[in-house]
Amino acid sequence: RGGEVPLSSELGLRLFDEVVGSAWPVVAALGLDLGAVRASGSVPAVLRTLAGPVRRQAATAPVDRSWSERLTELPPADRQRFAVDEIRRQVAMVLGHGSAGDVSLSAAFKELGFDSLTAVELRNRLQNSTGLRLPATLVFNQPNVTALATHLITELLGDAPEPSADPTEAALQAALAKTPLTRFADAGVLDTLLALTGLATPAPEKRSGAIDELDTDSLIALALDTPESSS
Repeated sequence: RGGEVPLSSELGLRLFDEVVGSAWPVVAALGLDLGAVRASGSVPAVLRTLAGPVRRQAATAPVDRSWSERLTELPPADRQRFAVDEIRRQVAMVLGHGSAGDVSLSAAFKELGFDSLTAVELRNRLQNSTGLRLPATLVFNQPNVTALATHLITELLGDAPEPSADPTEAALQAALAKTPLTRFADAGVLDTLLALTGLATPAPEKRSGAIDELDTDSLIALALDTPESSS
């Protein structure tokens, strides 16, 4: 996207032979698409003479606040799905995946392949699309895509889960919120939970009825990985 293009082995070796005998102390052999360099909107100073004039956007260009607008229009039950889809799409673009479907919901951003540079690029993209001021360490402050979606929705709308009148349900919600997704995956219920929240559809042949047979106390014990009390 920045205008760099790959060099063939033949051209790369020929350039290497030329720079070995060069008097320049530091040399970089780059293949450049100058049109793409200019279109990137941020041309490094060392390339400005080579790239030529760049059309600058007005500093007063409106901020894209489509996230706020669309989240406000959506019913609360659909907001998480929208945010997750948008984040997966941006992650796929930053990491070079073919589609957003290649981006795991539960994997940590480091596991997805993020480093400091790609983390800043994703932060910049999300900052532009949400209008929020986001830290450079955004993706490392959140455990995964799902958690980041919840964080951004809360920052934009101030949404938070409504307290439940049922203390058992409230305790279950709190326990589930604190449990890493890997625990659910190990227990074989992650696909079912994702399907119930509308984030994924489990394969019929893998779906187990065991989770449906658990009562509330058993489900809380499973989430907390603690033995059930005998009574």
